[in-house]
Amino acid sequence: PALTDRRGEQLRRPAERGANVAMFPALALRHRFAGRARKFAEHGGDGVISRRLADELPFMATEELIVHSVRAGGDRQRAHERIRQASIAAARALKDGADRNDMLDRLATDPEFGVSIDEMRLTLDPRRFIGRAPEQVAEFLSEVVEPLLTRRQELGTREEVRV
Repeated sequence: PALTDRRGEQLRRPAERGANVAMFPALALRHRFAGRARKFAEHGGDGVISRRLADELPFMATEELIVHSVRAGGDRQRAHERIRQASIAAARALKDGADRNDMLDRLATDPEFGVSIDEMRLTLDPRRFIGRAPEQVAEFLSEVVEPLLTRRQELGTREEVRV
């Protein structure tokens, strides 16, 4: 059977047919992405990301929190145990529907931990947890993506689609 374009005209060249068929997955992907983006925006957009980050950062900062406790005169093993208990309780509360991660509040009210809430909050800068990601992205772009784009420009924009 002959393939037709959206106006109903028959596609004569194989490349036209191939291009037409190749567009279906791309359009489906675009449609799925648009739907997810709409749901994301309806549920608060960037607020969703900020909230997830705020919920996860205290768990990521546990080693740093132990260091602060030891510097304040605490015992490393005791600090580790207090953080373990507070993180389990906070994770359980989040799983049960709590509005936010209260692990730092739990530790701040624990007299054995001995670190203020303000000092603990200083450990929660997200930039402290990304490692070499910015450099790795820059390297990937310059070493992989840019050469591909340059090669594509050198070859020209004319490409044949085979099905």
